[in-house]
Amino acid sequence: MIYNKLANSLNGAKDANLLLNKDEWSAFLFQDISFLKAAWEKVQPKERQLLNFEALKAIQAKPPVGMDMYYVLFEKAGELVGLAYFQLIDLDLNNSVRKGAEPTSQSGKIYFKLKSFIRSRINIKLLVCGNFLTSGDQSHHFIRKDLIQEGSQFLIDTSEVLLKTVSKTCKPLRGVMFKDLYNSNEEQKSLFKRNNFLKSKFQPRMVFNLDPSWNSFEDYLLSVTSKYRIRIKKAQSKLEGFEIRSLDADEILAFDNEINALFEEIISNVSFNALKFPEGYFANLKRNLDDKFEFFGFFKDGQFKGFYSMFHGTEELEAHYIGVRNKDNKKYKIYFNLLLELTRIGIDRGYKRINFSRTAMEIKSSVGAIGEDLNCYYKHPNPVLQAFTVFLFRFLKPAKVKWTPRSPFKKTKKTEH
Repeated sequence: MIYNKLANSLNGAKDANLLLNKDEWSAFLFQDISFLKAAWEKVQPKERQLLNFEALKAIQAKPPVGMDMYYVLFEKAGELVGLAYFQLIDLDLNNSVRKGAEPTSQSGKIYFKLKSFIRSRINIKLLVCGNFLTSGDQSHHFIRKDLIQEGSQFLIDTSEVLLKTVSKTCKPLRGVMFKDLYNSNEEQKSLFKRNNFLKSKFQPRMVFNLDPSWNSFEDYLLSVTSKYRIRIKKAQSKLEGFEIRSLDADEILAFDNEINALFEEIISNVSFNALKFPEGYFANLKRNLDDKFEFFGFFKDGQFKGFYSMFHGTEELEAHYIGVRNKDNKKYKIYFNLLLELTRIGIDRGYKRINFSRTAMEIKSSVGAIGEDLNCYYKHPNPVLQAFTVFLFRFLKPAKVKWTPRSPFKKTKKTEH
């Protein structure tokens, strides 16, 4: 067991609890990842940067407001074989969902006001296996492929036990959700269906698969059509007189007020956002992760005009949060330019792909990204309430964003590699 085999690496962690023991499997719960460095790093996946120890430790140091974290280690027959990461988040639909403009028709106004009234009454907590700070599967990992099938079932069993455990001290807790699992995994979809989980989807995340033949940004420009090349050059010309530079932790902290204001303006444009960041969130990531996290600022005439941030992985560059004022974005095309800057960095540093995350799908596709569907699986411990929750979700969720996929590449160029 963990206590015997990894006592030194766990540093005698006192917050460990045996959540579940079934057949040869055991699940242990921790609420502070600081104790778990050796054990967590032994089984963490190399290619998912926001499921590794250093990233999770940094997030734990300054988490989004109202978020708690739970860490689970799995053993089989006394061998450490896997891990899972859970977040407990506040879900205030009145503040999380963008309401949009009130319709002009009488029936539309009544429907709009009814939805607004119901949203204003819903403030719950949700247990999430995965990470709300990113898009993509950052939920769990098993180190052996032959253990994935039975390990996944044990993970589901563990999540239901954890839900009951957390519910004793945290109410109202309204179920468990597995976030952003791959739609292509048919076996996984069948597993969740057998366990009475309901499937839903957010917007697709946008992933840019970089051509391995590109050695520079100029190679990328040569692969796009003249129409898009002209558009790119025109957008880049808007940044004449700008300075774009990487900031260290102290510089990020010095601009904390401006950063928060720019970020708030960005999220005011998205249909759904459940997170609110504490002061010094980005500076904390930089201080704890060093060169694994980068934060770039846009400056013009000494004024802070915008920012973008990213996590560096082994094969994937992961775009994190950005900020820019709407009027500056319209004038200087900052958003489009930061997508180009991320593309440049991805190529220069030899990444295989860039995770552009969700939102603004059409403009991201115009750079070269493609949409990728990810599934979420939800279960309420009470089947009747689960059906009611699903009805509310479908009734209250933001309207589906309509967008047209674009491709900037010449016809001889493939967008998937």
